[in-house]
Amino acid sequence: MNNSTDNTALKEFTILKFLDKIKWIYEKSGVDYNIMRKIFKLKLIMDQRRPQTALASSRKEPKEDNNYFNLVYAIFGLIIGSFIFLPYPVFIKMNLVIGMIMFMIMSTMISDYSSVLLDLRDKNILLTRPMNSKTINAAKLTHILYYLFSLNLAIAGPSIAFSVFVYGVPFSIVYLIVILFISAFVVFFTSILYYAILNFFDGERLKDFINYFQIILTVFMSLAYQFIGRIFSLVDLKAAYSPKLWHLLVPTTWFAAPLYIISEKAITPAMIAFSMAGVIIPVATLVLYIKKVGPSFEKKLLKLNTHYGKNEKIRDGLNIRRNPIISLFCRERLEYTFYYFIKSVVANERKLKLKLYPTFAFAAIFPLLFLFNQFNRFSTFEQSIKSLSQGKYYLYLYLSCLFLTSSLLIFTYSEKFKGAWIYKAIPVKSPVVPIKAGLKVFFLRYVLPVLLISSIPFMLIYKVAFLKHLLIIILNSMLACLIYFNLLKKHLPLSRDFSNQQDNSERMILFNLFIFGLMTALHYASNLVPYGIYIYTAVVLILFIITWKVSFNFDWKDIT
Repeated sequence: MNNSTDNTALKEFTILKFLDKIKWIYEKSGVDYNIMRKIFKLKLIMDQRRPQTALASSRKEPKEDNNYFNLVYAIFGLIIGSFIFLPYPVFIKMNLVIGMIMFMIMSTMISDYSSVLLDLRDKNILLTRPMNSKTINAAKLTHILYYLFSLNLAIAGPSIAFSVFVYGVPFSIVYLIVILFISAFVVFFTSILYYAILNFFDGERLKDFINYFQIILTVFMSLAYQFIGRIFSLVDLKAAYSPKLWHLLVPTTWFAAPLYIISEKAITPAMIAFSMAGVIIPVATLVLYIKKVGPSFEKKLLKLNTHYGKNEKIRDGLNIRRNPIISLFCRERLEYTFYYFIKSVVANERKLKLKLYPTFAFAAIFPLLFLFNQFNRFSTFEQSIKSLSQGKYYLYLYLSCLFLTSSLLIFTYSEKFKGAWIYKAIPVKSPVVPIKAGLKVFFLRYVLPVLLISSIPFMLIYKVAFLKHLLIIILNSMLACLIYFNLLKKHLPLSRDFSNQQDNSERMILFNLFIFGLMTALHYASNLVPYGIYIYTAVVLILFIITWKVSFNFDWKDIT
């Protein structure tokens, strides 16, 4: 721990020393630099105790957490860096690389730093002291910029290093500057979007809208990156790039253009336009933030403290009336009650939805992306449908199952985890009842609807014959959920704090890959044997029934 503390102090000293050289920028903006510096230093110290959520679960020990994240970012950085060696035109190559970097930084901005950007604790505590809001806002902004630039540098580090050997030192220097502009653009653009939301909503509706905005933004970034790949898949990668006016709407082109100019020693009107956009738009967002957003952003955040406009979903959800469909799955009255209780809590858990809903959206979208890729192989829509109907592309739905099953672990966490005392206060003789109810909520409310939505295009292609395959996929997803459940430690639904995730979920994801890979292979093989599909369905159903029967032999002493 001492070594870790020393290293932290050294890192703080380095960044603070750099800020001392440019303090005139803060002072000209009306910021009390000395106070801002102290607040920023305190934030750096407190960050050693704040658990990170992006890309993986958190660890209790800061040293282990830092090592883990360094390893994760190093792996992603090496994968991204390997694109530098591909024999593609530099503009296309750097669009793909920068797209991956922007996707990761935006994901981190949403998962880790949106909570920092929207945090009211600075204002509630520090404004009681003799300091202005500009100073507090500057410390917050510097803090976010510093860590996002550090993150970008870690992810882009291998590609920057590799670019020295492929394109030379000047290219790598420009690339480093581009990374700085990317960090600034993401922070300021996200801040402006949040500011716009703060102007239109109040109270609980504001919190709900921000939550859904974060979910939509996460899904949009994933789809946007897929779209970047589609732009360049339409051209021969060995041919000269043909720019279009609408490419100005794609941010990756702004930051890839200067790298093209310096590597190819070619200045074209299109590349100049892209490069100018890469400078002007981040600077414009900075000016807009300083002039308009920054001064009133903290005041607008006070709306998050208001509680009027509360949605009444919880009260309605607990007004339990027997639903005949749900009653088929929850025959016991107590289990039925827990089903509606857990469903209502999840429906109002913003942080839980922020973690679950993007995963569910990916689960619904990814099989369709793979399916639609097949349409590019044929000249007409009719030919595509005819060819697809003769294949086994419905197996792409196992991608949905993989995403969905992997999110089962998240279902045990909650912002209101301290309220888990209600499970014992009722009292319940066995923890099996709420856990069964939680599993049924997870499957009936989320897994089954997502699979049905994803299956609509496949139903249009394969007609009625697809139903038997859909049944097997649903049964396999249920069986996989039970297998996953049995391999995990036993926890009550919504009973754990998000900041203490220690379940080696990365290993479980690898295990899920193996399980669904095996299920997909068996599903494919069952089509090669007469009546094999029906035999496979019967086997999976029997395995599910047996697994369900033996999965709940535990008591309160087994709950962790």
